[in-house]
Amino acid sequence: MAADTEMRDILIALRQQVQDGFANINTKLDNMERKHEGHELRLRSLENEAQTRLTYIDRFQKVETTVQEHEGRFKELQGAGRGATLVTNIGRVVIGIVIGAVGIFGFQLSLAPKKPPVATAQTTITVPVPPQ
Repeated sequence: MAADTEMRDILIALRQQVQDGFANINTKLDNMERKHEGHELRLRSLENEAQTRLTYIDRFQKVETTVQEHEGRFKELQGAGRGATLVTNIGRVVIGIVIGAVGIFGFQLSLAPKKPPVATAQTTITVPVPPQ
């Protein structure tokens, strides 16, 4: 009988070890499943971000081309403004040279505004003188 109790004790210990092993395996599987779900969630969020990022890239490229067009127009306007300033300065120099040449030949031009002529009024008064 002693062998039967020893065998029973060994079987109980073996059964306990098997149960502990399965409990450890189940715990590890649960942890692995949680990690797997976390990875799946991360992958889904990354895929969603990639999709939205593509739409942002398209919108950014459209905005960038619009900005480049406006910058080109602004540079054209700047160049036109500088050209207009240059033409104005050259025009002033040419007008000054023409006025100087005309002045050398004896003509003088007045650039002051003309004053309107002042009208004068004449009145005559006759005073009767008594005869003497």
